Amino acid sequence: MFPRSSIGRILAGLWLAACLAVLVDGFIERNIPESDITFAILILFLTFPAGWVFAGIISVLFKFLYDSYGITAPGGFWPNLILWPFFGRLVIHSGSF
Repeated sequence: MFPRSSIGRILAGLWLAACLAVLVDGFIERNIPESDITFAILILFLTFPAGWVFAGIISVLFKFLYDSYGITAPGGFWPNLILWPFFGRLVIHSGSF
């Protein structure tokens, strides 16, 4: 799970730093309209391709909840923060590093 080569460790460290930078930026800009979209796009970019599959599954789930029960997914920083570790965990367990 943890990279064995020094290049892999450097890349993993850079990836983790980028993910944390996106999280900090999302927190700083949490009151700016539409900043949650930027946060989500950056996380999708950092977790490609596993994150895209996960985002598709979440989208289908939210659409089902809306169509069936009228439940809407809240926007903003906090729902993205809840999903953030799941996206990161996907990349780590997919063996990308």
